[in-house]
Amino acid sequence: MTESEHAEIVRDEDAGRLRIGIDRPVARKFYTDMSISSIEAETGEAPYFEKLLVFTCFIGGPIALLATIVFSVIYFHWWSVAIVPILVFLWVAYYAASPVGGSGAGFITLVLAVAVALHIFNPFGWSSTLFFVCAALAFWFGRVLYTVSTFFLRAFVIRNHRAFNLLADTIAIKRA
Repeated sequence: MTESEHAEIVRDEDAGRLRIGIDRPVARKFYTDMSISSIEAETGEAPYFEKLLVFTCFIGGPIALLATIVFSVIYFHWWSVAIVPILVFLWVAYYAASPVGGSGAGFITLVLAVAVALHIFNPFGWSSTLFFVCAALAFWFGRVLYTVSTFFLRAFVIRNHRAFNLLADTIAIKRA
């Protein structure tokens, strides 16, 4: 696709005549699997900030889940034998639902905000609130990973003609 054709698609998208769609798993893989140097070689741009944020979410989820498991053992003692498998199952299921197009981050962001507020005001003790903050954070990272990577990649292909060409096979254009 030429630069002028790309510019026309971008104008049509700005005018609301079409929508440019990016597949969430493709967006996540773009930022987690491709190196900055290969992205720059292919597109002429190096999205350092975007890659850092997506990679932080990518590794933050498992780290927060591990911290949740530790706080489960500290706070719930032997009950953690039952809590940890349930928590891991729920995290994997929630993470697996995150690439689905309609899954948003609004609810889990609210849950995270409530958990952080409980931790700040600390009515139950440090370990119990840290358990809930880390659990909410683990789920939040899993959802935001796909939301943010899709947002960034969509903006990238709109502003960068070479990125659009690189990902043309995975871009969905829907006429309004």
